[in-house]
Formats: sequence, C-alpha cells, structure tokens
Amino acid sequence: MDDQQAKVVDEAAQKFAEAIVLMNRKGSGRPAEAQDRLARLTRSFVERVIGNLEAQAESDRAASRRLAEQARRGQEVSRVLADQDLPEQDYRRQEADRVLTQESMDAYSHFLESMFTYHSNVETAEGNSKDS
Repeated sequence: MDDQQAKVVDEAAQKFAEAIVLMNRKGSGRPAEAQDRLARLTRSFVERVIGNLEAQAESDRAASRRLAEQARRGQEVSRVLADQDLPEQDYRRQEADRVLTQESMDAYSHFLESMFTYHSNVETAEGNSKDS
C-alpha cells in the first residue's frame, strides 16, 4: 500500500471513529436510527478498504507482469551475447546477467513485500468488519 492509499484509509478510519462518537452522543434517544447510520458508515468504510486492497492487488499483478517481462528480456540478451565469442562480449554478458539478476531480485522483493502488505490489510479489514 503506498502512502496515498494509507492516508486515505487512515482518514476513513478517523472519520468512521468520529462518526461513531457523534452518533453515540446524538443518537442515544433513537437507537434504531443510530444503528442504521452505523451500519451505513461501517459498510462505507469496509468498501473503501476493499477498494484500496483491490488497487494494491492490481499493482501487485502489474509488478509480476513487469518481472516476467524483465526475465524474458534478460534471456534474450543472454542468448544474443552468448552467440558472440569475443572476450568483451563475454564480459558484457556477465555484467548484463548481474544487472538483470539484481533488478529481478529487487522486483521480486517488492512483489513479496506487497503481498505481505496485502495480506496484512485483508486481515485488518476482516478484523474491522468482525468488530462491527
């Protein structure tokens, strides 16, 4: 989840908490109305969290596609360089392999990190919906 999405979720949670406090103050004489309002606010909050999680999942899928494309390009570069027997080309191939490996590991690390973030957010959203 990027900073902007985290900020949106934090703002939604803050508004949700404020609305609950306000409803408890104003709605103590009208419990059915307060309960209905709380249900709508809860639904709205959960929908926003789910929307953010879906956006993160799409971002993760895009990162996976980029990682696969990088691997494919790296294989092509390696094949082209392997066809040339010059020592300079051998050095370039090794360097290209090193750079590609580093970029691939960075992309994969980001992918794994985003999956853990997504999982954590799902658990949080489930916990919030169970608490309601």
